[in-house]
Amino acid sequence: MKLILTSIATSVVILCASLQADPSLSLEGTKPYPNPTPKKVKELSASLSPNPSFWYLKMLASDSTSRVSSGSLPAPGLSIGYRIASNANALDISVSYAKSEQEFAESDGTSVEASTEVSTFPKLSYLRYLTPTKEQSWYMGAGLAFGNVRIKSDRTSEELEGFVHEHTTAQFTGFMPNATLGMEFGRSSKWKGFAEAEISQPLLPAVSTAETLWSPIVQLSLGAGF
Repeated sequence: MKLILTSIATSVVILCASLQADPSLSLEGTKPYPNPTPKKVKELSASLSPNPSFWYLKMLASDSTSRVSSGSLPAPGLSIGYRIASNANALDISVSYAKSEQEFAESDGTSVEASTEVSTFPKLSYLRYLTPTKEQSWYMGAGLAFGNVRIKSDRTSEELEGFVHEHTTAQFTGFMPNATLGMEFGRSSKWKGFAEAEISQPLLPAVSTAETLWSPIVQLSLGAGF
């Protein structure tokens, strides 16, 4: 019995000495599972992209051949919206407002005071990314907005019988289909940017003072979001 206890004690001492000499050995005689290296952790993080949906604010300029004169300028404005993206598809919901007020003289000496307003409330668009897995991607889409266009002008010209004053107002309120082409930057980062061009057609009026079809409205914009 004494010999057996002596053998057990000797085995425990030898095992403890082995563990101290090589701590990587476990009691089962196998090495513990190694911790991931920084490189592997970085690769794993890169494979997990953040939520691509984001709020945004964009600066825009709207123009139309329906404006009162070739001397008038595009209407600057702002738009706020939310873009819900999933893989190669996105749904964009926004509201916008643009207005310009100008005074200028035409080539024949006519004095013109003009104002242009273009607004959408809201606008809903479907977008399709052409390279959805890239950091930046072209996209295109189409949508429909309920909006308002108002163009006013006051013309004063000098005729033989004296000064002649002419006031003109044109307004459209209704549905405007649109098409969009743009590029989005920083798609995997928290802060994103985009540039786009859009063409809208006032088509289905609830109110319209024009007797003919309205001309298309072209809009250029730069936006940033998070």
